[in-house]
Formats: sequence, structure tokens, C-alpha cells
Amino acid sequence: MAAALVLIAALLSSASAADFTGGPFIAGCAQIFVTGDVQQNLEKILACIHRADSLHVRLLVFPEASLSGYGPEHFKDKPVPGQDVLDKALDRVRKAARETGIWVLAGTSRHGEDGLYNEVNLIDDTGTIRASYDKAQLTEGDATYYQPGKEISTYQAGGIKFGLEICYDIRFPEPWRIQALEGAQIILHAAQACGSSSWKIPVWEGHLRSRAAENGIWIVSCNAAGPVQMGKSYIIDPDGLVVAESNQDNEELIYGTVDLSRENIVNVKRRRTDLYRIAPLENQTP
Repeated sequence: MAAALVLIAALLSSASAADFTGGPFIAGCAQIFVTGDVQQNLEKILACIHRADSLHVRLLVFPEASLSGYGPEHFKDKPVPGQDVLDKALDRVRKAARETGIWVLAGTSRHGEDGLYNEVNLIDDTGTIRASYDKAQLTEGDATYYQPGKEISTYQAGGIKFGLEICYDIRFPEPWRIQALEGAQIILHAAQACGSSSWKIPVWEGHLRSRAAENGIWIVSCNAAGPVQMGKSYIIDPDGLVVAESNQDNEELIYGTVDLSRENIVNVKRRRTDLYRIAPLENQTP
């Protein structure tokens, strides 16, 4: 019996994540209503992961704070769930990713030593967290609850390079360009842009299409379902063209084919670096 357990442990530890270098794959956005109830959010997330599995989705993006609930929206009158509750819920998401073989980007809140952070975690198809990013650009409402992230990073995972962004980061083109210059082929963007006015929808779409076209990258951007979305969910190719788009305010799963062999880096190559330059600052605090 002991020998059998050792063998099982060895097999589990030797499991390795699949990569995205084998050709086109299907990516998806799970546009869900996010609440302040971790269990309710978790049930929706797990259902979407299993639904995505039936559609052969290999990479699934969820909204900002989709697991914990979003500070300015859901925790005005009650405390943010404790880290132990959030960790247990995230473990369930990791298990679902492992069971289905889907890479998942899930948003949550994280209790750090100096305060609360707005975080996304990139989970691979073995259930391993491959990258985490704390939201750098905070809105006025964000700053009431969250500390700003302290770095801009590009992440090597699955044989390719990812960039990660959260919601309001969309308004600032510099980090997206930095990630593209560092070799990012696809940027995953999680958002909770709801509750204000739908007049921002074309502006939101314009930002995403510009970020994709000016940097020659794929973008998978998932917003929460509302109420009153300020932007929809999109999959956008390196030419800035929409591959998949959600309906406004609806809970739904959209998906489309991503082909990373396609690139459009002519604009990046033509930059006049003799006139201007962009680079991250050491120890920069956003």
C-alpha cells in the first residue's frame, strides 16, 4: 500500500503543464455577475470551467475579483472575506483547472502585509499558479480598499509569454507596450467595469483594439456581466479586429480561436527610438 502511494505521488509530481506552441487554440471569457458571496461566485466559476471544457476551451479568463467580490462594489457594508476563505476557494478553482485541463485566469482580493491587493492568478492545466499580478493603476474607488501593485511583469508559461492587466489598467498604454517589448504574445485582461454608464462601451472597445493593434498582440478581456456594463468582453487579434464579443450585461461564455503564429509587430519595429523611449523604472511605485 505504501509503495502504491509513493508511486501515485511520483506520478502527480511529474505532471507537467501543456503548452500553447502546438498551433491555434480556443480561448474564452466567462462574463459572469460577480457578488460579495465567495461561495456563490465559486459555484459560477466552477460551472463555467466545466462548460468551457465541453467547448474545448484551453484558456478561460474570468472578471476582476470574480472569486472574492470587488471592494468598491461589494464590501461597503461588510468586511472582505478572510484569506483562509479565499485560499480554500482558489484551491477549488485550481482543482477544476487540473480536472478539465484548462488554463484559468481568476481574479480575487489578497490580504498582504501592508493591506489588501486586487489580484489575478494564472492557473495552468495542472492546477499550478504560474503567475500572479496585483492591479497597478487604481481608480479613486479602488484606492479606498486596495494597495497599488508594485511591478509590471511579463510571464513565461505554457511555452509563450503572457501579460496580465486588470480593468483600469486599460487607460494607460505604457505597461501594455512594455509587456509587448518584453515579448508578450497575448495579454489577459480581467475587469469589473460596471454600474456607471454604457456610454463608455465604444471607448472601452477602442482602447482594447488599439492596445492590440499598436503592439501586435492578442488580447482576451473579460468584464463582469453588469449591471450596466461600461465595457463588454472581447477576444481581439493582433490587427485590432474582434474575434469574439459578448452581449451587453448578459451572463455568457464567449470563445474564439487564437493563433499565436500571427503577429503584427510592424508598428513596434518602426518606433522612433532615437526620439523617444519607454521602459519600466527600477523600484517604481505606480
